[in-house]
Amino acid sequence: MGQNENCCSQTDLIDKNREYRATPSIQRYVVLQQTHKAAIVFVRRQDGWLSEIVSGDDARLDLPEIGIAVPLHEVYANAGLSEVPQAETAV
Repeated sequence: MGQNENCCSQTDLIDKNREYRATPSIQRYVVLQQTHKAAIVFVRRQDGWLSEIVSGDDARLDLPEIGIAVPLHEVYANAGLSEVPQAETAV
């Protein structure tokens, strides 16, 4: 992970996330990955925030607060990014 990517990750996943959690009107926060076709979605619930990873060509970003669902492959159209690499298994 490069220094610039680490900086952005720190800002998006920690600093901004903390600010968004403190803002009751924000119900959903989506962090699009810059190196692979994937997103981390944070959703406000009564008992806290739920997070989920969305990835793969068949995946979609559900945004019920604004009444749409966006196929993830459309978000990354022409971006030249690959799928999230599969975890390697030990032999």
